[in-house]
Parts: sequence; C-alpha cells; structure tokens
Amino acid sequence: MSFYRDWWRTIRTVMGAAPADASMSVVVLLLLGTLPAAELGAFWGLIDAVVTRAEWRTMGLWLAATGAIIIIEPVLSRLLVLLQTRLLRGAQYHLTSLLLERAARTPLMAFESPDFFNLYTRASQGVREHMFETVDVTLGLVRTSVAVIAVLGTLFAIDWQATSVLLVAGVPAWAIQSRSATAWGALMRGQVPRARYLDYLGELLVKRDYAQEIRLFGTARVLLERWWQDRFQLGRERNMFALRRGSLQVVTLGLGNVAYVGALGILGFGVLAGQRSLGAFAGAFEAARDLQMRILGLMMSLGQLRQAGYFVSDVWAFLDGPGALPEVSGSGAGASVAADRADVTFTGVTFGYPGKAAPVLQDVNFTVRHGELIALVGENRAGKSTLVKLLLGLYQPTAGSVQIGGVEIASPDGAAARSTIASVFQEFMRYSLTVGENIAVGDISQLGNQRQIAAAAAGSGADQVTHGLPKGYDTQLGKEFEDGQELSGGQWQKLAIARAYMRQAVLLVLDEPTAALDPLAEVEVFQRFRELARGRTAFFISHRLGAARLADRILVLKDGRLVEDGRHDQLMAQHGEYAALFGAQAAWYADQPADRHAS
Repeated sequence: MSFYRDWWRTIRTVMGAAPADASMSVVVLLLLGTLPAAELGAFWGLIDAVVTRAEWRTMGLWLAATGAIIIIEPVLSRLLVLLQTRLLRGAQYHLTSLLLERAARTPLMAFESPDFFNLYTRASQGVREHMFETVDVTLGLVRTSVAVIAVLGTLFAIDWQATSVLLVAGVPAWAIQSRSATAWGALMRGQVPRARYLDYLGELLVKRDYAQEIRLFGTARVLLERWWQDRFQLGRERNMFALRRGSLQVVTLGLGNVAYVGALGILGFGVLAGQRSLGAFAGAFEAARDLQMRILGLMMSLGQLRQAGYFVSDVWAFLDGPGALPEVSGSGAGASVAADRADVTFTGVTFGYPGKAAPVLQDVNFTVRHGELIALVGENRAGKSTLVKLLLGLYQPTAGSVQIGGVEIASPDGAAARSTIASVFQEFMRYSLTVGENIAVGDISQLGNQRQIAAAAAGSGADQVTHGLPKGYDTQLGKEFEDGQELSGGQWQKLAIARAYMRQAVLLVLDEPTAALDPLAEVEVFQRFRELARGRTAFFISHRLGAARLADRILVLKDGRLVEDGRHDQLMAQHGEYAALFGAQAAWYADQPADRHAS
C-alpha cells in the first residue's frame, strides 16, 4: 500500500505545482489516446471503400480523415512534451527546495550517521531523476491505457478470440517486469553507499581544498585507481543484472510474437470463412500488431513505475522523517531568555553517540550565573566540543537537562532561546560570499545593514581584513568564482569571530577561536572577547591555557566527566588535572637545550 500512497502523493504534488499545465496535459493525453482507434477506423473504411469501388466522394472523406489524424498526432505529441517539461521542471524545483529545507532543519545528531546521508542521497536521486520518471511514465500509462482500451474495443468487435490471445500473452510480460523492477530497485538502493564513496573520491581529485596535499604527496594515481576499481564493480553488477533482465525480456517478446501470429491466423481464417470483410482484416492486422506492442509497453511501463517507486518512496521518507527543528530566528517560537537572566544549568547530563558503547559525557552537573566568563579545558576527546553542542541546543542529552534562563534549550520550545546565542566554532565555515555577507551570516536578518556589519567587524578586528581588498566589504571571496579573493587562515577566522558580534546575544560561545592566529592576534581577540562578554554569559575553549586566566571560572573535563571547577589560582593550588595540564604546557616556554639531540 505504501507504494500506491507515495505514487499518488507524487502525482498530486507535481500536478499541483502547475494546475493549468496539468489540466491541459490530461486533455491532450486523452486525445492522443483515442487517435489510434480513430486511425484504425479510418483505415478500415478506406480499405473497404477501395475494395468495394465506392464513389469518389466516399473515398475522399475516408482519405481526408486518415490524413487529418496523421497530421494532428505529431502536433499534439509536441504540445504534450512542452506542457510536461514546464510542469515537471517547476515540480522538481519545488521538491528540491523541500529536501534542502528539511535537511537544514534536521537535528545535528542525524549527521553523525551514514544512514542519514544514504537516505538523503536516494531522496535527491528520486527528485532529480525518478520523480520525473514517475510522472512521465504515469502520463504515458494514461495515454497508452486509453489507446489500448479504444483499440481493444474495435478489435474485440472484429474478433474476440484473436483479442483474447493477445491479452493472455501480456500476463507473462507483467510478471517478469514486476519481478525485474523489484530486483532493480533493491540493487540500486544497495549501491548507494558505495556510489556515495565513489563521488567522494571524485571530489578529492577536483576540489580546491584537497589539490595542494594531493599534489604534494602524489596520491592522485592511487585515488584514480580506487575510483576505477569501485566504478568497475558497480558497473559490473548493473551489467550482469541488465543481461539477466534482457534475457527475460527476449522470452517475453517471443511469447508476444507467437501470440501475434496466432491472432493473425484466427483473423485470416475468419476472412476465408466469410465472417468479415477484407477491410476489417486489414484494419485488424494493423491493430493487432499495434495492440501487441502497446500491451508489452504497458507492462514495461508498470515495471518502470515500480522501479522508480523505490526512490520516490525515499523522497517522502526523508521529508516525513522525525525530529525536524523549528526555524531559528530572532522571532523564534517558544520561551525567550531575558537579557539579564542567562543562567546556564547542566543537571545530570549524560550524552552518547549512536552506536558507541561508552558515553562522551557522563553525569555532568554545574551552574553558571548570568554574566560569568567560563573557560572549558581538558585534553583532546575530553568532551569539551560535545558539551558546547549541548549548550547550543544542537544535541539533545541522552539523560539529564540543559537549561538557559530556565528554558530547556534543546526542546521545541527552545527556538527563541537558541536565537539569543552566538558561537564561533573551531571548524568555522569559509563562505564563498562577499566579506560583508560572511559577517552578516551571524544575523542574516541584518544582511543589508552595512552599519551593523562594519560595527561587528570593528569590534572583532575583522575590519583589518578589508585593507587592500579591491571592493572592501563587497569583495567576493573564494577562488572558485570570478574575481574571488583568497584570505589567510587568520583572516578567515576573524570573519568567523565577527559573526558572533553581529548577533545581539545573551550567551557567547567560542570553541577554540584562535587556533589560526598568531600569539599577538590571539591576545587581541581574547581582550576584545572579554569586552564583548561584559554583562553576558560566555564560554570559551582554548588549548592555550594562558587564556584561561581571563575566565571567572574554569571547568576541567577528563574522560567525559567534570573533575574540577574553580579559578586559575584555586585549581593550581589543588595540584590536580588543571595544574598538570598547565605545567606541561608551561614547560614548552622554559629554556630548551639548543641541540635537540644533546644527551
């Protein structure tokens, strides 16, 4: 039942995208469907007129009718192509936008699973290829069905026995096509993960981000060889299937031809027995061949529709998937956080990734008062970035609660609260947009507010990035576009930090924000950040523990647990985890032997 439900939903969606074009398409389809029967009748009348030596006027009428049908059919066919092209193009854009919107509102946790990417790939393929195929085949089925019914009626009136033979021959074709379509859909679905990996290998060879390292290490040949091996394996599986399916279709076509010869024999004996005229035989001769091909085409189309249905079902499975996030904006739904009440509370928070045995965070408890500046420190994989994602509402705790200003941040009611948070991630984005647009991403509602963009740039030091650029804030970034300029890693990071200054946030989060900056620039960023954080609640992660001295409190994580909480001097006096980390890092700044090989 799900196949028919998804099929009908697809037809309604596509037809609803352009009702006028859809209505005209149906009318033209019905006209085209009746033309074969009309042509058969005109041909029948023309032959009888010739055989009986009818008067010239009668002959002329049948000839004119035959000619009119022959002329009208290609005109209507071309009109149908134009209508379908407009209809399907609009529907494809509409459904693609729905997929992208759904992906943008999918919880971040889904991106940790390959199942999400496999489903999205199949859904995208469904919209790009199989939605069109589904509607095109459906419209073709309507046209063919009308033609089959019309021709069947005429042929049945001539000889029901010959007609029955042709119909029975279509049953094996339907069974073979149905089974073949099911097997093909399963094969294509199963190949999606490997096809995704194949696309990834191709991207490695053409993307600018990878070009430098691939040329340095000479890995292009290995990547190409792996691409060819995987492509060969996928192609081999498809070719083997096509060979088996082709063999079955040859059998089907053979059965159809045997049935056609049998039908002709029945019709011919009927003429010899005086049961029908020569014109009826000539018309039935042509109609039987036409009917045989249309029935086979009908069966193949049904199989094709079933085959496309696998990917079409994936489209609706993706769009109907659970857990869509509400849009985050300045006027988001739910409870907002007062500007002077941005307390943060973690209560018994445990978090684990799907498929992982051990949780990343375990029973984390702390409270941060409004206005405090908090440093998160710990070794790699201690859980710092995961804690930040929970704080931002990007992840939902496996157990426990994360609240900001008394609002459960990851709940559906937390959309308004999330819109009052600004963050700079360690893996920040480098948008191939203008300099100003790269900054305005922090508060997209202010995209055209040049004054606020300039203020955010000045507050973060990103205004220095525009020095020497040909068009200032209007300079296009990214070498893949015409006149695009490339920035250094530190310049890109300053733009990312400026985004946090765009949003009038009550909570600020910086996840290792100075990794690409030199020491002097790092000091400047933290000084500016401290100024920006005044009167707000703020968190930052930095592996350079000297910056932790700026914090009001330091939270120390180890193996997913909160092991220490206090000021720098307090934690140093405890001689615990923080003191060990700080001491190990401080040793790098002590005097070192000039000769690293010295004993």
